[in-house]
Amino acid sequence: MSESVKRDTRIRGAGAARLVFVRVASSLMQAVMLVLLARNTDLVDFGLYSVSIAVGSILIGILGFGLTTRVLRIQADIDREQLLPSFMACTFLSAVICVGSIILFGLAQPGAFDVWSPAAALYVAAEMISTFTQSSLFGEQRLRRAELSIVLKRLIPLVPVAGAAIYAPHLMFQAVTVGSAALILTCLFLFGKRKWAGWNFKNVLGGSRHFWTASLWNMAQQLDQVAVNFWIGPSAAGGYAAAFRIASPVHLITGTITSLMVPRISAEQDRGRRNATSRTFIRIGFAYAVTLVLLSPVIAWVSPILLGDAFSAFSWLFGTLIINSAISVMNQIFSGLLFAEGAAKAVARSTGISTSLSMIAIFISAYSGSLVGVALGAMGGQLLFFAQLFLLWRSNAKKPIV
Repeated sequence: MSESVKRDTRIRGAGAARLVFVRVASSLMQAVMLVLLARNTDLVDFGLYSVSIAVGSILIGILGFGLTTRVLRIQADIDREQLLPSFMACTFLSAVICVGSIILFGLAQPGAFDVWSPAAALYVAAEMISTFTQSSLFGEQRLRRAELSIVLKRLIPLVPVAGAAIYAPHLMFQAVTVGSAALILTCLFLFGKRKWAGWNFKNVLGGSRHFWTASLWNMAQQLDQVAVNFWIGPSAAGGYAAAFRIASPVHLITGTITSLMVPRISAEQDRGRRNATSRTFIRIGFAYAVTLVLLSPVIAWVSPILLGDAFSAFSWLFGTLIINSAISVMNQIFSGLLFAEGAAKAVARSTGISTSLSMIAIFISAYSGSLVGVALGAMGGQLLFFAQLFLLWRSNAKKPIV
C-alpha cells in the first residue's frame, strides 16, 4: 500500500472516529434534556408535549418532501446553486406551517391552553430546520461545520433547559421555547449566505418523489403516540413517549455499523466474498441485538429512577421497547445489505406492508385501552419486517452480482 493511500485511510479513520464521538456526545445531551424535562414537568403535560412532537414529526414527513435525504447528494446536481436555496426556503415555510398546526392541536386539547404547546411547536420547527441544515452541510462536504451543527443541535436547547431545571423548574417549557428559537437563528448562520431570491418550488418537487415516499413511511410510525394519547390518555402517552425516546439512542451504534457496511458491500464484486462479509456484519448486529435484550431488565429498572416516580408504572414498557429496538437493529442491518444489493424497491415495499399491519394492530389496541397491546403491535411489526427482509436477503445472496 502506498504512503498516500495509507495517509488517506488514516484521515478517513480519524474523521469517522470524530463523527462517532460527536454523535455520542449529541445523544448524551439529548438524553439529559429528556431526563430534565420528565423530572420537572407534570406527567400529563409531558405526555401532551411528546404527542405534539409526534404530530410534528408526521407533519415533517408530509411537508419535508424528503429533502433532508435528497440534499445529501446535492453535489451530484449540476444546478445545485439554484436547488439549495429552494430546498432551504421550502424547509422554512414547512416549519412555519408545522408551528401553526401544533398550536391548533394544543388549542383542541381539553382544558386551558398551556405553555407545552408553543414549546413543542418551536422544538419541531427547530428539529426540521437544524436537520436539513446538517444534511446540507454534509451534502456539500463541509464536514467540520456539519459536525459542529450536530453538537449545537442538542447543546443550544439544553443550556436554557438545564438552567431552568436548576433555578426555575416551573419554567421548563419556556426554556425549551427559548432554546429552540436560538437554534433556528444558529442554523441561519451555519447555512451561510445564499441567494434567496428566485427560489422555485418546482426545484423542490423535481426528483423528490422516492425520497418523500420513504420519509412518509418512516414518519407514519409516529402515529402510535397519537393513538395512545387519543384513546388511552395523555398520562399513558407520556410514559410511552418517554420509553420510546429512551430506546432511540441505541440506534447510534447501528447507524455506525451500516455506514461502514453499505459502501464495503457495494464495492465487493465477488459473490462469495460479498456474502461472507455480509454474514460478518449480520453477526455483529446480532451480538449487539442480544446485548440489548440482556440489558432490557436493567434499563426497565433504571429508567424510572432517572425520570422520576411518575414513570414507575411504565418500567415494563421501557424494557419492552428496548427489545423492540433490538429487533429493529437487525432490520436496519438487513435493510442496509439489501440497499447495497440494489434492492431498495423491495425494502420499501416490505416497509409499507409491515408498517401498515403494525399500525392497524396498534390502533385496535389503543382503541381497546390496552397499552400492552400497543407495545406488542409495534414489536409485531418489527418481527414481520425482519421476516421479510431475511427472506429477501437469502434470495438476493444466491443471485449473481449485477
